[in-house]
Amino acid sequence: MDPAKDVSEYHEPLDEVEKKVKLLAQWIRESHNMVAFTGAGVSTAAGIPDFRGPDGVWTKAAQGITIDRNFNFDVDPTLTHMSLVGLQEKGILKALVSTNTDGMHIRSGIKLSTFQEVHGNKNVEACASCGKCYYRASPVKRFQCNDRTRLTERRCDECKNPLRWTNVAFGQSMPDMGIKNAFSLAEKSDLSLVLGTTMQVEPAASLADAGKRNNNFKLILVNLQKTGSDSKCHLRIFATCDQVMSLLMKELNQEIPKYVPKDRSQDPLWLLEFNTYYKFRRPGTGWFEGPTDPSIAYDPLQVPIDKRPDIKAINKSPSGRYFARVLADSSPPYEKEEVKLKRGELLEILKSVKGNENQIAWCFVVVVG
Repeated sequence: MDPAKDVSEYHEPLDEVEKKVKLLAQWIRESHNMVAFTGAGVSTAAGIPDFRGPDGVWTKAAQGITIDRNFNFDVDPTLTHMSLVGLQEKGILKALVSTNTDGMHIRSGIKLSTFQEVHGNKNVEACASCGKCYYRASPVKRFQCNDRTRLTERRCDECKNPLRWTNVAFGQSMPDMGIKNAFSLAEKSDLSLVLGTTMQVEPAASLADAGKRNNNFKLILVNLQKTGSDSKCHLRIFATCDQVMSLLMKELNQEIPKYVPKDRSQDPLWLLEFNTYYKFRRPGTGWFEGPTDPSIAYDPLQVPIDKRPDIKAINKSPSGRYFARVLADSSPPYEKEEVKLKRGELLEILKSVKGNENQIAWCFVVVVG
């Protein structure tokens, strides 16, 4: 069966896994530039579903079953996340690249100088106009626009343009700065440890063996499902990521650090590290459909409320009223103030908020009766 269509999971006997982990530990000791690549499988132990497993999001969708995507991300990083932190702290792990958007690696305390996310982060929003990224303590909310500008509810502190989700969806271009940095890290590897991914999505799938021209390069893949890359692996382990990393840390005689919860969005030193090393996209309008600032491309006196991409428009309520929310700046929104007015009065309210000289964009709800 085509590995891409086979969602079956395989578990090797413990003694076989232990034997393979011993070999892996030996290779790690001999390596000079170990790089790890992680996918959704490293987070399933925390209760976050994967995509292509038996109960994965895409697997269920193919069966006509819709999974609630409002996952609980307020969970501790897994043993695998913390093991990678430990290996990085000891200088054993030289770099880490992840396709995950759940933000668990950053929460675990991984250093950003040699870390790259290639599909974005649920806690990060960015400005397409100037490129500045913002890390938030909670998942970023997304505006419900009809187009795919993927706006959030805030504006950039620097240039005042709308901020956008960084999660990369199918059909969108890859973050150019992020993927360039990821390949730069991957090409230096002489040992590539792939954890919890079937490596089906390009260009991320090509990262794992980007260092194959280096002397004594080794590719190790840990995943419960078969993949299209199994044949080119130097070592293939069918086991959970946590099982392998637990055995590996013991074999390397390394302790697994304890997870310490921390709100990094309020840590000035960490934010300096984030602003220095976190790479996403260059500024420009090529990020998504729509202009850099959709609100400046539309005349508010000519465009109906449900066609304005800078306004969050929800369907009519049973009482027949429209609800809309104006974009807020990147600071936490103020108390929501409900304003009742006639439809014709709405545009003047929006126009006055857009033209505020101090760039204070209140987050209030407009009720149109």
